[in-house]
Amino acid sequence: LYGWALSRFSGAWVGLKAVKDTIESTGIVDGRLDRVRIEPALGFQMPPGGLNIRLGDTPLAQEERLQEYKRDAVLHFLRANRLNRFITSGGSRPRIGIATVGKSYLDVRQALEDLGIDEVRANDLGIRLFKVGCPWPLDYQHIAEFARGLDTIVVVEEKRSLIEVQLRENLYGSAIQPAIVGKKDERGDWLFPAKGALDPNDIAIALGERILKAIGPSDEIAARVANLRQ
Repeated sequence: LYGWALSRFSGAWVGLKAVKDTIESTGIVDGRLDRVRIEPALGFQMPPGGLNIRLGDTPLAQEERLQEYKRDAVLHFLRANRLNRFITSGGSRPRIGIATVGKSYLDVRQALEDLGIDEVRANDLGIRLFKVGCPWPLDYQHIAEFARGLDTIVVVEEKRSLIEVQLRENLYGSAIQPAIVGKKDERGDWLFPAKGALDPNDIAIALGERILKAIGPSDEIAARVANLRQ
């Protein structure tokens, strides 16, 4: 519903990714017609004629709307409906940020659970978890808010690096420049490869190693990482 509403408002193509891990499952569904409330994207100045395709449209006019207006319209919609949001803040001293999207978010939650880290403990340890609802385009306001105060950002996403590239692009040259790892680690070796599927066990090991480096010795987390390695 959000995807359709976003497309209608911005005039942009909106893709919905459906993977077997979430689609081929069972669950109780809230079927109320008002279960999703689409908030108006206030503050966006719609150009004359709107943003959608129309009779007699020309390629140059379409390109102008795309580059001059549509991306900004998408960002206004994302802000108004809070499709990108923080699950944990990182507490009073955030150190590590985790940015993830879609199925990978569920894998990250499983990984944190395997490390014995719930939302309360994540804040105590300085872990900020960013759940991205729309991986492209990302809003610089969200990126800056997410990265502020962090030493390291770990990006967990399947296949191509949409989030990681935008984080680097927006933070490079700014006053906020934490170390960023994702597809590759700090040494340039593969961490979360673009091929195949990500595994919660591998994610937990990668996160555990960086949490230990950030917070110092922890016998419990170290033991869990060692057990996961086995």
